[in-house]
Amino acid sequence: MNSARQGSAVLLSVRQDIASMKTRGAGEIGKQAALALAGAAESFQGNDVKRLRADLVEAAKLLSQARPTAVSLRNALNFVLTETMDETSVPGAKGKTRERAEAFAKRVNEAKGEIAKRGAALLKDGQAILTHCHSTAAAGALIEAVRQGKRLRVFSTETRPFRQGLITSRMLRGAGVDVTLIVDSAALHVLESERVAAMVIGADAIDADGSLYNKIGTRLITLAARSLKVPVYVCAETYKFSPYSLEGEEVAIEVRAPAEIVDPKQLPGVKVHNPVFDKTPPGQVSKYVTERGLLAPRSVAAFIRKEFGGAKRWI
Repeated sequence: MNSARQGSAVLLSVRQDIASMKTRGAGEIGKQAALALAGAAESFQGNDVKRLRADLVEAAKLLSQARPTAVSLRNALNFVLTETMDETSVPGAKGKTRERAEAFAKRVNEAKGEIAKRGAALLKDGQAILTHCHSTAAAGALIEAVRQGKRLRVFSTETRPFRQGLITSRMLRGAGVDVTLIVDSAALHVLESERVAAMVIGADAIDADGSLYNKIGTRLITLAARSLKVPVYVCAETYKFSPYSLEGEEVAIEVRAPAEIVDPKQLPGVKVHNPVFDKTPPGQVSKYVTERGLLAPRSVAAFIRKEFGGAKRWI
């Protein structure tokens, strides 16, 4: 297999891993897509830099379609392309693509560390906390709080249908956190009966009006939290904010295969609908916890303009 075909095979493999959720987490899929784009550049043969740039845009479009709700994926690819597209030689474009991809990967790792510190500072010793789905940023804040000596009791939802809550529970327990797994529909009962002090979750996308896109069930559980005056803290790296929403573009809600819920053969004639994200209004979010600091939902539009203003977007 020549290098061009090998590069294409790797690109398709990374896309499939993201689409199938073998590669999970908004930061991780952005990182892997960025590195795959660098690999695609390195496998390019020839001296036509215009052709290379066009190929990279097409490769980025292909990767971005793997998980339409994950704004981090699109932001990562645009981050890589922004300076690459100004290069006037093939070696320069290849080198810049690798440089930018590695810079994004470093940014992912550093952001989680900063968010962990800021998120932990919001939590107090002896509190009960509820989390939903799997977010390394949110889990990192809980782990950091315990590392600081705060005794937390964490309740982790199972998170149907893909059960990412099991990943969260293993991760927290492995770090010494007192964690209890619950079914999603027990969230309100636990919020009330266990006197939960805060809800700590992650994000897949945040749009300009401060709305949150996260795993299905988030809106329902945050609504329950709000009814009990339980604050909702969303741990979100800046690359999860959508600059495209400033232009009126809506975040797409991904719908996945019915078989993730039930084997259709078990329910002949029954339709199965499997949206895997929902949109939570800004009024149900207390604070966004970012690597840049705490952010109120009403301040998101200004934050996005400052963070992304003027940056070119290729996909």
